[in-house]
Amino acid sequence: MHLILTFASLFILLAPSNASADDLLTKSFVSRMFSTSFSEWSESLTDSHAMGDAKVAVNGTYSWTQLTLTPIGILKVTPDYARQYLNRPKRLDVSLQENQARGKKTLQLTDAELLELISSLQKEMLPEYSLTTTIDLVGGVSQYHFTLYEVGEYPQLDRVSKDTNGCWQRCIRR
Repeated sequence: MHLILTFASLFILLAPSNASADDLLTKSFVSRMFSTSFSEWSESLTDSHAMGDAKVAVNGTYSWTQLTLTPIGILKVTPDYARQYLNRPKRLDVSLQENQARGKKTLQLTDAELLELISSLQKEMLPEYSLTTTIDLVGGVSQYHFTLYEVGEYPQLDRVSKDTNGCWQRCIRR
């Protein structure tokens, strides 16, 4: 099951150092994560942690986060499962805290460029997934936060994602 961690890390590790977030969060990655059961995820994280490949944070009984140091920053992946439905996550949270060199490039982007990036990601995830995004650029640190749901599971969130092009409640913070 170590392959799940490897797959989750590949979307960062194989990306060129000048890649943008839309090159990093792919529909194939999201689809793979939404098809991963809690037992597969927890086994993978336990194995990866034992091998020293990743850190694990247990946020709750069915919410385990993988933290992986990559060449461009720290990747955090959290599929969130419901106790009564452990075959697939109900939500997926993916965050990237960019390292200083990579973050400098992101900090130079305008809000319009970042909004276009978010919009393109949101459109790529459709029709299967709803996406909401925040980008924190406070204090010279660059962090992307993506939250994804399967379309139809939470109709209100589907509408919010569509109506805001994935940018909900002032999604860019400087």
